[in-house]
Amino acid sequence: MYCETAALLLWDMKKSTLMIDKAADSTPEELPLGTRLSIENTRLAIERTVMAWVRTGTSMITFGFTIYKFFQMELMKTGC
Repeated sequence: MYCETAALLLWDMKKSTLMIDKAADSTPEELPLGTRLSIENTRLAIERTVMAWVRTGTSMITFGFTIYKFFQMELMKTGC
């Protein structure tokens, strides 16, 4: 389930990025101001989403190391 969700998210991000790149290839004079702002807003939203995923992953890894060290110290106290 997780792999399917992650793959779907990455596919959707790639599709959005391709649409943004295609629109960005046209000269700025060809696009109305509203469209240019929408494209920039979408690009920034994609960056925020990726940064949130990285931040969450890093936090979970750090939490896992903390739990590991906690139980390692508990085992040393009991002498097992």
